[in-house]
Amino acid sequence: MLLYYTREKVLEVLKGAFPEQYIKYSKFFIIFSYKEVNKNSSYFFEKKRLIVNSLSRRPEDIFISILVALGEHIDIINREETHKDKEYYLIVKKLLTEAVNANVIQKEDLQKYSDRKFKKGIQECFSSFANWKFENRNDPPEFMYIYVTESYMIRNILRASGYIYDSEQGLWMKKIHRYEYPEEEYFINERKNEAVFKVIGDNSFYIRPVYRLKLVTYSATSAPLLKALDYQYLKDKNCWMKLIEARNLEQEKKNIENVPRQSLNVLSNSK
Repeated sequence: MLLYYTREKVLEVLKGAFPEQYIKYSKFFIIFSYKEVNKNSSYFFEKKRLIVNSLSRRPEDIFISILVALGEHIDIINREETHKDKEYYLIVKKLLTEAVNANVIQKEDLQKYSDRKFKKGIQECFSSFANWKFENRNDPPEFMYIYVTESYMIRNILRASGYIYDSEQGLWMKKIHRYEYPEEEYFINERKNEAVFKVIGDNSFYIRPVYRLKLVTYSATSAPLLKALDYQYLKDKNCWMKLIEARNLEQEKKNIENVPRQSLNVLSNSK
């Protein structure tokens, strides 16, 4: 669900920015990498793969980095190579402008984007983000998304009500037509004390990636602390495991910084 939803949003922006070349440009794959590294995203033309790193970032930041990699994909299709020049930045500018116009991201997100080198390069070519022209479209989208967390006790009810569990986000979600929301709102109000519901009714990009932490330590005295932090001990694998929101990774590292350990690995929770 995570990749499907993300690809849908990216294709929406691509189609708006390049309607005539949409079919030609739309042949690519998005891959989420469960690595926290300095490079936000990269593109491998041979396999048409857009690799997205560091999922602890804001959803808007992640989306921008996908468009940056998509710009390389388009650039190589157009001229069989890509360079960080005005031609490349023009492609990405069209994608970013469409993303803002369609309210997938906001113009403030451009200035907040974490890749300073990219921001410097594109603004040197096309002036500061503050001077870019946008034409926000306020038409409500056809679909709405509902996300449910802290919902273990009603998981069977959610499943029976058409919600799908997304292991990569550690939550239940449902995509509905806007006209269906009044009926769904009744269901949410009935269950709001049993789980946490988040409704996305606008066109903004929202994801909640999770990491599965694998902690190996031979410190028996750390067990009470790890249990208090909701780690589970897997005897057959001789390790402690915990599912966290990716955005909480740095805080989680601080929580266990005094635990003697041999290794801490960040893994995908996909099944």
